[in-house]
Order: sequence, then C-alpha cells, then structure tokens
Amino acid sequence: MTFVKQDRMEIALSSLAEGETQRQSPGALLLRHQIRDTCKAGLAYFDLGVGKARHKDEWCNTDQALFDSFIALKPQGLFVTLPRATVARLKRTVKSNRYLWSLAQTVRKRLRGNGA
Repeated sequence: MTFVKQDRMEIALSSLAEGETQRQSPGALLLRHQIRDTCKAGLAYFDLGVGKARHKDEWCNTDQALFDSFIALKPQGLFVTLPRATVARLKRTVKSNRYLWSLAQTVRKRLRGNGA
C-alpha cells in the first residue's frame, strides 16, 4: 500500500525475504521499482515506514525520530496513560538493545512453541 502526499511517497506494507535471497525476493524487486518510480515522479522523499530493518539501512540516509504521547485528560486517565507509557518505554529499550531484542525474540518463539 502506498500513499503520496506533497513531495513524499510513503509505503505502509513491505515484505522482504531474509538472508541471501533478500536481493531477489519479490518484495525487494517491488521496492526497487517503487523507488525508481518515485524518483521519476520528482518526489523528494520515499518513506519506508516505522522500524529497523536491513533493507532500510541499505536505502535510507536519514532517520526521523519517533515519540509516543500519552496525555491524561482527566485524573482517572493517569491509570491508563502511566502504565502504557511505561510499557512503551520498556519496549523501546528492549528493541534498541541488540542483546535484549534477541533474548525477547527467543522467549517469544519458545512461548509460541516455535523454538528448540
């Protein structure tokens, strides 16, 4: 799914094979065509979306910092916003630490029954 707004092409979904086959995966080929078409159209930005991935490191030369906003409009809202903000902060910490993220993925696989 793609969106164009002003001088930016934004993709909402991309799926690429991992490992050595990534360069020839249908998703990688589509991405190359989308980037080519974006350049031909004279757009200034091609946004690969949120998150880290190897193909993003290959194509991107800028990062946009993201942030979460949790605003309690009433005092009772603090019971919702404070735990959510804490979970978001913890998740960001885990995902930004290579060791913790690898550990989290291993635990997730084992909980789902996919791990050895």
